[in-house]
Amino acid sequence: MAAPEDNDVFPNLEGDDGNDDDWESYYSSEDGSSSSSDEVAEEDMSLQTSCSTTMDAFPDELLLEVLGRIDDALTLLDAVPLVCKRWHRLSRDPGAWNSATVSIVGCSYFGDGDIVDEHENHEEILEAARILLHAPALRRVSFDWHGDSPGPFSCPYDEETITSALVRSRAEVREIVFPQPDIFEGSGGLGYPDDPLEDMSPEDLSLLADFLWRNRSHVRYLNLGHMLRAGTPLLRALGQCENLEELHLMLPDPDYFWYEGQLRGRRLPKLRRLTLDSWYNVYGYRAFFKDLVGCVAQSVRHIRCEESCESSKDVLSQLSRCVELRSLHCGMEGVASARTLTKLRSLTLVIHYSDKDQQQVLSAAERALRACGELPALQELRRGWRF
Repeated sequence: MAAPEDNDVFPNLEGDDGNDDDWESYYSSEDGSSSSSDEVAEEDMSLQTSCSTTMDAFPDELLLEVLGRIDDALTLLDAVPLVCKRWHRLSRDPGAWNSATVSIVGCSYFGDGDIVDEHENHEEILEAARILLHAPALRRVSFDWHGDSPGPFSCPYDEETITSALVRSRAEVREIVFPQPDIFEGSGGLGYPDDPLEDMSPEDLSLLADFLWRNRSHVRYLNLGHMLRAGTPLLRALGQCENLEELHLMLPDPDYFWYEGQLRGRRLPKLRRLTLDSWYNVYGYRAFFKDLVGCVAQSVRHIRCEESCESSKDVLSQLSRCVELRSLHCGMEGVASARTLTKLRSLTLVIHYSDKDQQQVLSAAERALRACGELPALQELRRGWRF
């Protein structure tokens, strides 16, 4: 069959008069070979309506599941409510904020002209304050004040903005990370802690403790740093965190901590993981350790002792009370207590030694490891070293 002429396919393409009416007539023909612009528009509208209907058909629970995977709090605060009235309503549901986090930073202003004499981070401070004020719930709030920065509330804007937001916030927070100290190498290789809480006033420490108090029924994960400096307000809040599942404690210098039995008789029935850490001698914490372990003895499954807590007799002597313990990380001195933990499955023993007493330490470690053979449920035994 001969191929059709161009003029048969496109009529009047090379016509004498070039009349546009022929084009309009061809594209509006009744043989269904093409559609008018009005019909195309109708189809586009039909498609949009179909997509809209599909989204509207999603139940609130499914949309909250989707929104709950957004970790950017500003997106939930500023963008999601503008989509439609329904999304605006759902953006106020705590379920939509299941993954949202906020980091609170400080201003870089030192004020002495030696390092930084300009105000920075004000935009980040304002954004964090807006989130604290308007979010119905948050997965995590982190106080990211750094040891090498001027610290919290280093300028009037920082202090006024964050203080007001913390006091007025009604967000339900599941994880709180308080400021963490750093170790810096001093002369002779000796390390010393640089604590951002060191220069905070008692009023500012109480402000942070009050933030924990208002979230005591919501918080599941808590990293206190050196917040024990806050004393009674912090301990009172900690003793009320009955849904707490994981606790990290870094014990400050005993000279800045006074314990008066605030945890005695309290219970943390859901706590499963406990980490104890300190760069200081913890000789002054005996009563605190006793009451803390009393809070968690029936529930805790995993305990990790770091630095000076690894070999502290005041800490290790309390371990035998943790009858449900499954894993333990401690110094070699903890073997005596570990032998009574019949449900223990994983044990890591950290050995401290130097060259001159290496053989003595290794011999003691061997005896300790042999003693661990008496643990009926033990499945994993590890050895760690600390110089």
